[in-house]
Amino acid sequence: MKKTTKGVTYETETAKSFFSDGLIGENLTLYQTSTGEFFLFSIRPLIDGKRIPKGKATHEILPDLLADPGTERCQVARKRVTWQDKIRPLTRRKALAWCIRTQMPRTFHKELTRFLK
Repeated sequence: MKKTTKGVTYETETAKSFFSDGLIGENLTLYQTSTGEFFLFSIRPLIDGKRIPKGKATHEILPDLLADPGTERCQVARKRVTWQDKIRPLTRRKALAWCIRTQMPRTFHKELTRFLK
């Protein structure tokens, strides 16, 4: 995916990927461009154009997705699923905060977030 904001081009194909946080219902990946700008790329499934409730997996809402791919049930279910992707530019500080929140063990959160204030 590619997006230009305020003269900066953010592109997942050419940027360096650092961390990924595969949450249920959404996948977030932190990238850095060749010029040093950070951005967060998110992709999430939508069912019938609506977001999946927090904490739910796609197959929990549409169990037919787990059926044999050759069956009509599965094909009909797949047509109901679309994908929403988004690029969100981050400052260096916000990128670091995201890494701490999503990649560091919880025991270090308090100590590390003090440094960001």
